[in-house]
Order: sequence, then C-alpha cells, then structure tokens
Amino acid sequence: MANILICGDSWGCGEWNVTCTEILHTGLEAYLRHDGHSVTNISKGGVSNLDCYNRLSMWFERFGGTGIDTVFVFQTEYTRDFKHSVDSDWNVKVIADLAAQWIERFYMRLSELSQQYNCTIKIIGGCSDTLWFDHMPRDYPGCEIVCQSLTNLLVFDQDRIDIPVLSWYDKLSEPLLDHARQNSIDLKSVLSAINLGFERESLLKENPHVFFPDGHHPNRVGHHKLYEFLKQKCAIST
Repeated sequence: MANILICGDSWGCGEWNVTCTEILHTGLEAYLRHDGHSVTNISKGGVSNLDCYNRLSMWFERFGGTGIDTVFVFQTEYTRDFKHSVDSDWNVKVIADLAAQWIERFYMRLSELSQQYNCTIKIIGGCSDTLWFDHMPRDYPGCEIVCQSLTNLLVFDQDRIDIPVLSWYDKLSEPLLDHARQNSIDLKSVLSAINLGFERESLLKENPHVFFPDGHHPNRVGHHKLYEFLKQKCAIST
C-alpha cells in the first residue's frame, strides 16, 4: 500500500454541498483510503498555486519526506496568484505569456521540493487545466502531469485538451482587464481567455452527473472516475 499526500484547492477536498460550505465526500482521498492506502490531504478551498506550494513546503519542513511515495497536486487558476505578483511580472504582451510564466514558476518550485525530499509529484489539472510539456520530467525533475484536464476527462473521456482553460476569471475579469490596460497587454488575448473561462463554467453546469450538487467541483462520481484513471496511469496498487 502507498503513502500518499494530496494538496490543492477546493478541488482537492472532494464533493461540496450546494453552497460550497461543507464537504460531503472527500473524493480521491476517500477512494485511496478505501483501498488501504495511507493518505494525508492538506488541500484547502480558495488557495492559490503559490499557497499550495507553501503548504507543501511547510508540511515537508515539519514532517520530512520519509515514507511519502506520491504527492498528488491539484492545479488551480493562475489568476489566484495576483496577490503574490510584482511589477516585473507584467512585462508581457499577451495574457497567455503571463499565465505560462506564473504556472511554470509553480512547476519549478514543485520540482525543487520534489528533489529536496526525494518524492514524486504528480500534477492534476483541476480548477485549472495544466500546461503540457512532452519532456516534463526533464524540464521539471520529479514532476509529472498525470491528468492535464480533469474536466475534459470527466466530460469527454480525454485527459488531454487542445486549448487548456487556465482560469474561469469570473470576479477577476475586471481586475485583469485593468491590469492589461495599465501594462499594455493585448486586450483581445484577455477577452479570448475570459470567454474560455465562461465556456468552462457553463460546461460544468451542463454536466450535473459529475459536477453537482454545487456545479463548481467534481462530485464523488467524478472523483471515482479520476481514481480509476489514476490507478491505471500511476499503477497504484490495491
């Protein structure tokens, strides 16, 4: 049996009630435990990718990496990292470059953590799809994209996605547009990304069998499908 650590935002927590205030089922964690694995889940609703890295870093600093076989990380929207941004971050012309810059920074830090504590970090595209690198273990040693898009997996049975959706934007749309105007970022690229976000939100609401009761997170059915996928992809023993 494996010793597994899970970290992420609310998608890593499991199935939520309709008001997103109570976890009704712990999702991937529950299925791993049911099959006899030892699981620690330090996911927390609303955290950014950098927050996620910091939570992992503090956990390893306190407990060390001894005995941890696999770390599953649910990637969230890069726009949550706005609170950590500095002026130099905005030296880009299109919004996709800003997204890639912040997400790659996240992967780099996860890679450093993986090498420091000699553990494998497997990244799941949750609230945000992941970027894709054909040579991820070479570019970010210790890290692997195991599911580029959980949404695509649940709805279309494909874990890869041609055009990753990196944020839903919603309440962040106006601040992002303001940043774009102030930093000479192409507004067309921003509006295109925002439209992708609205399409993603609609897709979740159109598929209640895997995204309700709240319509914002995979439910226990969705998490079970993810677990079955990971058992095959990651050769998790039972």
